[in-house]
Amino acid sequence: DILMHLTLDGRVRYISPSVEQIGGYPADALAGQMVTDLIAPEAVAGVRANHLRVLEAKGSVVRYRYVALTASGERRWFETLSRALLDETGEVEGVISIARDVADQMAHEEGLLAAAMTDTLTGLPNRRALEIRVQERQRRRRAEDELGDCVAIIDIDHFKQVNDIYGHHVGDHVLRTFARIAPELVRQGDVAARMGGEEFVLFFPNSTVEHAMQISERLRATVAATPIMTEAG
Repeated sequence: DILMHLTLDGRVRYISPSVEQIGGYPADALAGQMVTDLIAPEAVAGVRANHLRVLEAKGSVVRYRYVALTASGERRWFETLSRALLDETGEVEGVISIARDVADQMAHEEGLLAAAMTDTLTGLPNRRALEIRVQERQRRRRAEDELGDCVAIIDIDHFKQVNDIYGHHVGDHVLRTFARIAPELVRQGDVAARMGGEEFVLFFPNSTVEHAMQISERLRATVAATPIMTEAG
C-alpha cells in the first residue's frame, strides 16, 4: 500500500517509500507535487471529483478506483481509501489516503464480466450483452443520427435434423461456423449475438432497412455456400 498525506488542493505533503516499489517514483521527488500528475489523463476529472467528495465527507472514508501512471508510463488500476483530516475546530486541514494496486483484481473482474456477457459455445455476445448494447444505444443516440436502428432475427434451417442425424457435436460445429462468419460480414459497430439454440440476432444501429437486408442476405448466402465437414467427411 501507498500512504499519502495531501493538502486541500491535492498536493503531496508526504508519500510513503512504498511508492518507489509499486510505482517506480522516488518518494522524496514527489513532495509538493500535485497527486493528479500521477493519474492517467482521462481519469483526472474523476479523481478530482472524488477528492472533493472526501473533503465534503468530513472524516468519513471514501473509496474509489482510477487508472494511474507508473514512472515507466505503465497504466495500472489503483483503489484508494481516503478521509479528510480535521483540526481541533472540526475544519478540514488535509487528506490521508491509502492507495493499493488492484490491477490483478480488475483483470479478474473484467474477465468474469466478459464471461457473463459471452455465449460459451460460439464466443458471440449473449442475450444479456445484446440487451445492454441496445440500451446504451438508446441512451447515447446522437442527434445527428438520422437513421433508425434495425434488428434481424436469424435461425438455422433444419438444425434439429442436423442434431438428430449427425449428433450434437456436429450441430455445435454448425453454430460455431455461423458465429465465425457473421462478425466478418457486419459493419464495425454492428452486433452479432446468439440468443440460444440456433437463433441469432444482428443489431444494426443507425442503419436503413435496405442496408440491413443486404447484409443479412449476404450472410445467408455465405453460410449456405460454406461446406461443413464432419468426422465422416
